[in-house]
Parts: sequence; C-alpha cells; structure tokens
Amino acid sequence: QDRIAGVSWFAGDTVHFGMGATGHWADDARLRASITNRTDTLQRAVRNYQKFIFVGLLEDMEGSLELLQYALSWSTPPKLGLENVADPPRPEVGERT
Repeated sequence: QDRIAGVSWFAGDTVHFGMGATGHWADDARLRASITNRTDTLQRAVRNYQKFIFVGLLEDMEGSLELLQYALSWSTPPKLGLENVADPPRPEVGERT
C-alpha cells in the first residue's frame, strides 16, 4: 500500500475505490479529506491504533499468530486452515463427475 490507505484504514476512513455502494464520488471525497486533513487523519489513526490489542501481518501469518498467542496469553497459537492452495482434485480417467 502507499501509506495513505493504511493510515486511512486505522482512522476509520474507506479509501478502496469501487468497493461498496457509495460510488466513485464518495470514494474520491473520502480520499481527498484524508489527504487534505493529514494531521487529523493521522491523529485519529493513532488513537484507534492504541485501542488494538494486536495487529498482524499477512506477509508473516505464522509469526503474527505466534504474537497473537503471546498477546492474549494463549497456551497455543491459533491454527488457520488453508483453502485454495492448489488446483482442485481432478477426476480419474473414466470417473463420472
């Protein structure tokens, strides 16, 4: 991301274009407000961030889950199942699908 999206997300703003029913105009208005009022947006983001118990990274999901375990004093880290990690199984020759 370009830092604006992350800060805006923590601030409670939506800046993902075309996501949702608000339309392009509303997306542009929120993005302009986030950029124009950078100090206010950053202050809201910091206030909201301080309310989080945990923030993990998709790029290091296993490490993030271990940190979550530590943050919540769990005896074992949570396990996530994997989906769509490979092509679906193919039928055997002669097998009906």
